[in-house]
Amino acid sequence: TQGGKPEEIKTPQEERKDEDQVMTGEDEDKRMKKRVQKQKQKVANEIIKSKLENISAELHSMKDAEDDIKKRKEQVKSLEGQLFSERVSLTISNYNRWNKNE
Repeated sequence: TQGGKPEEIKTPQEERKDEDQVMTGEDEDKRMKKRVQKQKQKVANEIIKSKLENISAELHSMKDAEDDIKKRKEQVKSLEGQLFSERVSLTISNYNRWNKNE
């Protein structure tokens, strides 16, 4: 401190205000480009987030379809087993009928 006066302490906001007051055209351009770049990045991030959400929903839908297909295949196998049992049963019944008639 000079002359016995305490040194002024400025907040970051006050420092920025002081910088703004003495900013040149080139500095303003740099600042504007930085703002534009930040906005572009923000928009790009939002687009990426949206696309990822869509992909996630699509994958979930595909997983549901895959689970449904798996369930249907199990049902088909079960029905094939039942059909085989019915055929065997009918074959035995028919065989027994033919043998009774002889």
